[in-house]
Amino acid sequence: MDRRDEVGEVIVDAVDGKGDFINFLDSQVGVVAPDRERTVIDLEQVGPGRYRGRFPAPKEGVYLVGMAQRRGERVVGSQLAGLVVPYAQELRDLGVDEVLLKEMADLTGGTAVADPKDVFLKARRQSRIAVEIWPWLVGLVALMMLPEIAIRRLGGGVISSLIARFGSRRGGEPGREERA
Repeated sequence: MDRRDEVGEVIVDAVDGKGDFINFLDSQVGVVAPDRERTVIDLEQVGPGRYRGRFPAPKEGVYLVGMAQRRGERVVGSQLAGLVVPYAQELRDLGVDEVLLKEMADLTGGTAVADPKDVFLKARRQSRIAVEIWPWLVGLVALMMLPEIAIRRLGGGVISSLIARFGSRRGGEPGREERA
């Protein structure tokens, strides 16, 4: 399978198990274009056992081609293939455009960086906090997790009864009033 001047070409060689050409077959090709448009074309015999057909292939993408050859009602052979029409050359260039990057750095007041590690070290500001705070934050989170784990393990009913018991001890016994 090949593509020239926005036309795809399918060439099929029909050969039997002994290696002899198979002639006078009814051959068709179904083509599904990248936009899912379907066409069916007939293949013409152009030589001993050789069949050829052409289909329009103007769009970029993958063309799915399914071929079937019949003799009468019996299928002699079938095959699936694909034709890939690549995207434009400017979309395939995956290299780094150093000239464009330098131009953008000049326009925005930036600079080019030779080593990728320097991105994190250049123009780095010092922190105003003299003490590392992360161990304190980790400890605080661990301390806050204890009640959550207790609620999941013991259930909400046990916790609410404990709160009710401690609440009644603090406020005195219910029904008793203090006298002055």
